[in-house]
Amino acid sequence: SVAFSRVVVAASLPVGALLLSVRRLVRQARASEPDAAVLVGPEDESVRLYGMLGSHPRPPFHLIGFVDPESSAEATGTGGGTRRLGSLHHLRDLVRLHRVTSVVFATRSLSNQRIFEVIQSLRDLPVEFRMLAEGRSQVIGKASVAELSVPELGASVSAAVRLRTVAARRAFEIPAACSGLLLLPFIGLARLAAGRESRAGRALQRLVRLPAVLSGRLSLVGFHPDHVGLVPPDWRLKEGVFNIADVLGGRNPATEELSRAYGYYVTIQSAALDWEIIVRTLTAR
Repeated sequence: SVAFSRVVVAASLPVGALLLSVRRLVRQARASEPDAAVLVGPEDESVRLYGMLGSHPRPPFHLIGFVDPESSAEATGTGGGTRRLGSLHHLRDLVRLHRVTSVVFATRSLSNQRIFEVIQSLRDLPVEFRMLAEGRSQVIGKASVAELSVPELGASVSAAVRLRTVAARRAFEIPAACSGLLLLPFIGLARLAAGRESRAGRALQRLVRLPAVLSGRLSLVGFHPDHVGLVPPDWRLKEGVFNIADVLGGRNPATEELSRAYGYYVTIQSAALDWEIIVRTLTAR
C-alpha cells in the first residue's frame, strides 16, 4: 500500500532531486580542487612556496613535494610540500605517478637552458609549467600570474571594498541551511556506520548547528569563535558554522596569517566562495 501511494511519490521527488543536485555539486567542487604540483628547486624554496600556499585561502595548486636538480638523493621527508620526491631524472615518473598537473621552477637555482631541457623532456605530458622568482610571491604560468601573498587589511576595509549585503548573504544561507537540514538524517545514519571521527561524523557536528543559521544567530560561513578579536565590527562577519580558517589546513596558523585570510575573504566574499569553503571543509581528510 505504501509503494503505490501518490503522497510517497510526491514527497520522494523533491528529496531525490535535492540529493542528486548535492551529489553533482560535490563532484564539481572536487573536480575544481587545486591541482597537484611539484617544485623543481632547492628545499628552502619548497618550504617558502609551501608556506605561501598554506596561508592562502584559495591556493591555485597543491604542492606535494620538490625535486632538487643539484641532488641525486632518493625520496625523503615526512610529507607535504617540503618532502623530497627524488632527483631530477625521476621527474617524469613522478609526474605520471602522482598525476601532477603543474611543474613549478624555482628560477633562483635553475638556468634558462636547464628549464628548457626539463620542459622538453615533459612536452608530451599534460602539465603546465610555472615560474617562482626568487624573493617574489607571484607564480607565473603561461596564461596567468598567481599572487600568493595575501595583503594585511586594516579595520577600514569596508571603505575600500564593497561588502556583500545582508540580503545577498541570506539568499544563499537560507536555502543552503534548509538543504543541509534535509540531509541531516542521512548524515546521521552514515555517522553511525562510519564512526564519530569519520567525515560523516565531522559533518554532523556542523550540520546540527544549521538552525542557528536560519534564526540569524550564526552565519553559514564566518569566523571561528576563538578569532573574534581578529575581525573588526565593520567587516560585518559573524561566527560561522564553517569558517575560513578551516581551509588553511590542519596546522595552527599564525595570527597574522589568520588576519590576512579573513581579510581576503571579506574582499572577495560570494556565494561561490562560501560553497567552496563548505565543500573543502566537509571533504577534508
